[in-house]
Amino acid sequence: MTTNFDVAIRPVLVSIKFVGIINISFTMQEQTRLLIWDPNTKFYTLLELTRILILFILTHLYLTSSFQTILGRFYLITFWKIVIEGRISEMSIVKFINGIVEFDKKVIPLLSHLSVKQRSISIIYWNIFYFLLIMYLIAYKLLCLYLFPPSTPDINLVAILFIGPPFIVHFVVFILTFYFLYNLYIRFKTLNDLWKCLPVGLIAAPDQWTHSEVMILIDDIRLLHSELSELLKIFSEGCGPMLVTFFLSNYINTLINFYFTYNFGHFQPEYNLTHNLLRIIIIYIAVGQSIVGVMIIIMLASFINDKRRMIIHYARLNRISKLPVDIKRQVIYI
Repeated sequence: MTTNFDVAIRPVLVSIKFVGIINISFTMQEQTRLLIWDPNTKFYTLLELTRILILFILTHLYLTSSFQTILGRFYLITFWKIVIEGRISEMSIVKFINGIVEFDKKVIPLLSHLSVKQRSISIIYWNIFYFLLIMYLIAYKLLCLYLFPPSTPDINLVAILFIGPPFIVHFVVFILTFYFLYNLYIRFKTLNDLWKCLPVGLIAAPDQWTHSEVMILIDDIRLLHSELSELLKIFSEGCGPMLVTFFLSNYINTLINFYFTYNFGHFQPEYNLTHNLLRIIIIYIAVGQSIVGVMIIIMLASFINDKRRMIIHYARLNRISKLPVDIKRQVIYI
């Protein structure tokens, strides 16, 4: 029984390394499947320096482009704020990834022993989702470029496409957050599956459960639940600052897009029915994209909280006063 976490996360790692949220020198070890710093590899160090240089060059091109308005400065600040927050929280992100890997190593033997199905993300479905999301971003970028062409196409256009709307860094934060939250959700759900294996009333059943087996399993579930709750806290420390910027910038962009929609005629003096209709549609797509992205993250966080509290609910279904002392102690700790 294995987990797909370390395999499915590779596209996510490529994405966050691409925009600069974590250092390129962090690599996944094949033996331990842990994400570790590899300072002895000159190749990764050279790649990291090259990426930093490219980001600075793109920033300079963006600042010298014709896109320099108040909104342009806001977009640039948003981009660098997310990147810097990611680098500050870099070790928390790495700690979370390694914590999930270590958690799986502890829970898999229990699942095998009790013949409980291991819940894990499907690599095929995840790769399809990731591919479709990337294709959507590319198509959306090209459509925006076609409908809102720059007055003078030049090398600065590359910087505008990378930093300006639709924001690549927003898509990366969404992919990272969605993947982390979904994996937390299915692991809390796995713990609930383990709890359901316990006998009714947490009382030893003849020829099925001994008293010591019940106590050991409750203790294992309690410790795993505590570890998973700690990983949720680490996730908040690692991705929380980026999510605050993500939510705030999405809210501001939504207000800006509504403003452009209701004052569309002032910004499009050239009348072209087809183009203007498509421009209005693309603005509404941007609004819908912001709302849907935020709602998905909020819903996943809500589902995790429900599953996290479910074990507490299961424990309260038992009359603690009638339980043996050692089992009663474990239930109270939960």
